[in-house]
Amino acid sequence: MHVRIQNANVEPVFFSYPADSGLDAIVSEVIKNEPEYDFVAEDGFGHALWVIGDPGTIRQITACFDQLPAFYIAAEHHRSAAAARVGEENMKANPQHCGEEEYNYFLAVVFPDNQLKIIDYNRVVKDLNGMTPEQLLEKLNENFSVELQGKEVYTPNKLHNFAMYLGGQWY
Repeated sequence: MHVRIQNANVEPVFFSYPADSGLDAIVSEVIKNEPEYDFVAEDGFGHALWVIGDPGTIRQITACFDQLPAFYIAAEHHRSAAAARVGEENMKANPQHCGEEEYNYFLAVVFPDNQLKIIDYNRVVKDLNGMTPEQLLEKLNENFSVELQGKEVYTPNKLHNFAMYLGGQWY
């Protein structure tokens, strides 16, 4: 809704791609230079931005991206869907549509997968719905394999694994 009302994408969609040594080499060369912008925001995080204006470098980057099998939406999939929906609405409402209008694009950032760390997405359970911790574990065992991991923080290390903290223990 905010994309339609503001007629703008105010935050980027976060994409990832399989790491590519050619792209890494280009980026390494670019960042040897001073950034165009370098500042610390009010939240304390630093930001450095390099502008690539050389047509040859842009062609090299484009060629590398053309060879990638896919981009993967890492976060904000709903924002890309909203941008596409609003873009289509604008296209239908524009009898002079040519494909170059701003509504055909949305803001995005893209990072190689080997430079990302997916952090835990945790939830807090307010109560056990009248069950004791033992009853909850028994109920969970009906659909999951629940294993005691101890008191040290446990972080799942493969797909379809979850961690649960209950009664001072990790499962």
